[in-house]
Amino acid sequence: MSSVPVLTAAQVSLYIQDSPLSNYLLDNEEFSEDRINLAIQLAISEANAIPPRGTYTILDFPNMGLLMDGTIWKLFEGQAAFFARNSLPYSDGGITVNLEERQEAYMSLAATFRDRFLDGMRQLRIEDNIEGSWSVLQSDYSTFPYF
Repeated sequence: MSSVPVLTAAQVSLYIQDSPLSNYLLDNEEFSEDRINLAIQLAISEANAIPPRGTYTILDFPNMGLLMDGTIWKLFEGQAAFFARNSLPYSDGGITVNLEERQEAYMSLAATFRDRFLDGMRQLRIEDNIEGSWSVLQSDYSTFPYF
């Protein structure tokens, strides 16, 4: 198996363009390095739970793109939960304003990346199972003495 680069929090931030310059509504990054590292660990855990259970770590995860998808899934899923928990519709003078409206968009993004991640992992597991099934089956006659 070829060596796959290890996914880093900086690469995830770069991919989703999470920087102070890109976040017009925020003064900072949306996802901290600790949250990204947790999301990476959660994505690996999800991958290992797909039957047959695996033992992947960040050092030997077979596909960087799949791990990126799983990480983004977990980031947006967690952030959507935060937005749902802190949603506060405010009404005054017949005008209603929801102070946090990003939850649905984040759940939609999470679902997109979840589907890509799970489909890719299932295909990878099928491929690994097929490759693992090719082995040598020896006949009892292979050890039979020749005259």
